[in-house]
Amino acid sequence: RLFVSGDASLNNDLYVKEMVIVDGDASLNANLGVSNDTTLGSRLFVSGDASLNNDLYVKEMLHVDGDASLNANLGVSNDTTLNNRLFVSGDASLNNDLYVKEMLHVDGDASLNANLSVSNDATLNNRLFVTGDASLNNDLYVKEMLHVDGDASLNANLSVSNDATLNNRLFVSGDASLNNDLYV
Repeated sequence: RLFVSGDASLNNDLYVKEMVIVDGDASLNANLGVSNDTTLGSRLFVSGDASLNNDLYVKEMLHVDGDASLNANLGVSNDTTLNNRLFVSGDASLNNDLYVKEMLHVDGDASLNANLSVSNDATLNNRLFVTGDASLNNDLYVKEMLHVDGDASLNANLSVSNDATLNNRLFVSGDASLNNDLYV
């Protein structure tokens, strides 16, 4: 064994065949090259940039104190939780169902390329325009006036609970029955 009580200086390479144990801090003034795996018993602090030229595997949680920037795709194999809002500057594509627990706000037009199914009441705060046929499979309630620009065809009875006014002639193709007076 070699014991040195003061400083020791080697002006060229130092080759150690087995393990090197340093009881105090180790300071390297140039690069450190490691050709195999490296194990650290505690944390690693890097004061400058860190560059990894291949995959990074983190077994537990990854904490980032500042912003995180990814220059390629982000793949998540399980659920993702965001504790605040999500802003997307380009298109967003969802290839399956979208579940919104509370209110859905759309600032621009909304275009649906398939059916719209509403399981409860629907409220429109302005007019509804339908370019094709409209089919209602139950009662239609109109609170104010009903305007029909073209002919109206009823395939069953017409019941009017109050006065009816016709501004032109009335044609009846079958019998007409009046159960009270007729004034002409």
